[in-house]
Amino acid sequence: YVVAVAGNEDANETVLGYAGLDAGGSAADVMTIAVTHAARGTGVGKRLLTHLVDAAAATGAWTARAMS
Repeated sequence: YVVAVAGNEDANETVLGYAGLDAGGSAADVMTIAVTHAARGTGVGKRLLTHLVDAAAATGAWTARAMS
């Protein structure tokens, strides 16, 4: 899982979204991805998904799937 936050370690951080990946073998499954209402339309979801796809590729997965 990865969590997107706003702020820094010196100030209060605010969670903007999170995403989870199940990777193993040649396939990886996006298990969940969510952003807060305030973060919608800001690109947070796109950055989370990009991170998951990059993580899947790093494990050797050839396919990344999103299940509904």
